[in-house]
Amino acid sequence: MQSESLSKVLLVTFDVVPHPTGTSARTTLILEGLTPYFDVDVLTVKTPEHAHIERYRGARLLRVPVGTGDLKSQVEAFDRAVRRQLQSEDYDLIHFTDPYGGWVVSELRPQGGYKLVYEVRSFPSIELRYTDPQLEGDRRFLTKVRRQELFCLMNCDVVVVTNEVTAEYITGLGVPRERIRRVGPMADLDAFATPAAPRGEPCRLLYLGSDASWQGLTSLLFALRLVAQRVDFRCRIVGPTHGYQRTQFEHMIREFDLKGNVTLEGPVPHEDVPALLAESDVGLAPLEKGDRNTTMGYAPAKIAEYLAAGRPVVASDLPLVREMVEPDVTGLLFRPTDEAAMAECIVTLAEDPQLRARMGAEARKAAKTLFDTDKHRAALVRIYHEFIAPSVIVSEKAFQPPTNPRAE
Repeated sequence: MQSESLSKVLLVTFDVVPHPTGTSARTTLILEGLTPYFDVDVLTVKTPEHAHIERYRGARLLRVPVGTGDLKSQVEAFDRAVRRQLQSEDYDLIHFTDPYGGWVVSELRPQGGYKLVYEVRSFPSIELRYTDPQLEGDRRFLTKVRRQELFCLMNCDVVVVTNEVTAEYITGLGVPRERIRRVGPMADLDAFATPAAPRGEPCRLLYLGSDASWQGLTSLLFALRLVAQRVDFRCRIVGPTHGYQRTQFEHMIREFDLKGNVTLEGPVPHEDVPALLAESDVGLAPLEKGDRNTTMGYAPAKIAEYLAAGRPVVASDLPLVREMVEPDVTGLLFRPTDEAAMAECIVTLAEDPQLRARMGAEARKAAKTLFDTDKHRAALVRIYHEFIAPSVIVSEKAFQPPTNPRAE
């Protein structure tokens, strides 16, 4: 297929790509599945470390400088860039991941005539109270965000979600169930194909993720204080920690006498994550029971990657977690914020290397079904083809277009 014959697609995401986050990694995996079938442009956020324009995974990546002001000014800059892009080029389909920029493409749809796919990764009306608590009192902005979210949901052709929790929430907002499609979490199974977990001591724990309050890092440190009283372990906390929260974590580590057990490390490039997991025995996901996790959902990428690497998981017992982790088979679950129960789960795995190895093997086996990137990318490409290329049949290997596009 020649590029001139491909349908034109725009992917809009208020995110940095590439970047050491789960959402950015998902964008990369999606692009690898889309570009053999479509001519893809991507609008993302620019940082000083990134070029304005580059070819990335077969797509033309256009980065938007949004400045260093507050969130509202950054969103406004991004919206203006989206609007300019739509004025300069025509697209057959636009795929967006949040209302930032998404509401612009939804608003201009009557003029553009394109199809719309809304892949829900976040609802700022829920997340902002955690990520930007200073905006909690700005009712005008929050009301505008909620209105834009609903406008995007009601004006797209398809809403893509990763799990049933998000699907139920969106249905409750009035989106017809038939317009909701599930495209599950993705993990590069080849990249995470590591040897069996080492059986030595001390047990090596890994937490991947941010310091956002819904992640449960404070509860994790309380639990690790209890764990240290019973077994030797090493825990690496890898991801961005900022300001007062990092100071708080450092203080807790000192006060709990965990300096020899716990290290706070900055984020790493996503391609380095498999090596981190290869050096670890257990993955941690101590999620809080807040509306970010119980109402909005969105499957945590870290859990998918723990399992893909063949590592058992210790995680909060939440509906979105149970869609990924089978209790007592691929991981041990505890009641959210129950630090004693979390500690017990960690101790159980730390004291039993054979259990870790057995559950790790089951984790890898489950990941091949749950997080099959080829399968999920093909599902997304098929959604596109329903609207802009219905005669083309997509193979499971979505990133490898078939020789005869009309045959599997």
